[in-house]
Amino acid sequence: SFFPDNTPFFSDPAGDANDEDAEKAAELLDEAGWILDPASGKRTNAEGEALAVKLVAYPHRPGLGIMQPRIAETLEDLGISVESVLTGDDWSETQEIIDGEDFDLLMWAQHTLPAGDPGWFLNAFFRTDGGKNMGCFASSDVDGMLDELSTIEDPQGRVEASNALQARLMEEVPISNLVTPDWHVGLSERVRDYKPWGSDYYVIRSDLHRQDIQEGTQPQQQQEEGEEASNEDERFYSIWGT
Repeated sequence: SFFPDNTPFFSDPAGDANDEDAEKAAELLDEAGWILDPASGKRTNAEGEALAVKLVAYPHRPGLGIMQPRIAETLEDLGISVESVLTGDDWSETQEIIDGEDFDLLMWAQHTLPAGDPGWFLNAFFRTDGGKNMGCFASSDVDGMLDELSTIEDPQGRVEASNALQARLMEEVPISNLVTPDWHVGLSERVRDYKPWGSDYYVIRSDLHRQDIQEGTQPQQQQEEGEEASNEDERFYSIWGT
């Protein structure tokens, strides 16, 4: 699923297909004409061309760089040559790779339910002209389903429509969801009644405004030592394929 299992938008249409199955992966590569050479341990096609991919990650989300070698190792075990690129701190380097489509697999960290609704994420990443459609995924069916989603106001209707979209997208797998990590947030006494969403914090309640904090003075109530709460975060780490 593109969304955590503690949200109403969780859906797992792929089921056991998400499980790692190296033997099945090898069979699919064989069927596609990429044959493993036992001597070199590499896969080539009928023209003798090696199967190679460029795997790109950026350092601003440390989890990507941690997972990148593991992904490369898994692919190499299948006979696929991997060029791993971890870009620098200057975002322009990563942006240049994205704009030039100079990657085969792009690792990405993203909140998928900003403000608690899947509409922005699904449109940005999977609409043909979506602003975050870095893999250049194009489907008139998906575009039509996104159009329909935009007209639905009923909460349960939005859940059902997003689940249908996930099922359709899983047929082509333009991205692979790798992990949904936990985030831990500390809460103080002065916002005791505030319940954070597992997403970016949208502080839209005027009653949470603290004049003493705004003016740089000490609040009347102090955070109790060790007070902490945790909540699931909608950030997931994914991998784009061109």
